[in-house]
Amino acid sequence: AVAENIFVLTQETLTAYSTGGNPQWSADTKNGIAVSATVETSVCGLLTDEKLHIYDSISGDLKTSQTRSEGGGSKDTLLSTPQSFIYKTWSFLTAVDNNGDMKFELDMEAVINDIGYFSDLLIVSLQNNHIVAIDPHDGSICWKNEFRSPQVPPYGDDEMFISSENGILAITTEGESKSVSGLPDGSVYMTREGGVVYIIKDDLISRYIRENNRIEVDLINESVGI
Repeated sequence: AVAENIFVLTQETLTAYSTGGNPQWSADTKNGIAVSATVETSVCGLLTDEKLHIYDSISGDLKTSQTRSEGGGSKDTLLSTPQSFIYKTWSFLTAVDNNGDMKFELDMEAVINDIGYFSDLLIVSLQNNHIVAIDPHDGSICWKNEFRSPQVPPYGDDEMFISSENGILAITTEGESKSVSGLPDGSVYMTREGGVVYIIKDDLISRYIRENNRIEVDLINESVGI
């Protein structure tokens, strides 16, 4: 995770490094699954199989720990937004604010593939071949579309690129989608301002630059082990 510091999670330790690579603080972890942070909040979330721990991202002080209502596993995902931490396990989607108070918990009635956030909207990909947009403030459903997307990026900007059976699609906050030409199939990731798109397929990482509604190849590395 990257915010004011860079956060690295191992099996036993969560460590914060400065952007220059110097260790800032560390915390012992037990059964740590995921870590996430944003520059807007100055807090860092650590998800374990039993709890969500929230740390001050600068000092490393533990602000609060909240017990999860549903036990977790290694495939759980944690996402930090300006309002809250969002995590998914099985079919359950949970939002906890930056002080550790529960905002909402939803049963999506299908296993969740992946979750992402853009333009103050949560995007949830389900195994029943639906994409659902959720208001991150109250958990209400904004729209639902029927198509299969096994992976969505954690963040987007005014639109989000997602993988689908028909290649990479761009979706808007209104739920409209269109094909994106010039991008190969694969898992897609975007920088938070949306200007750079990364596509990962097998052991190849490609980087693309978005400019003036055009996509130009900036770098394709030969091979990177994932």
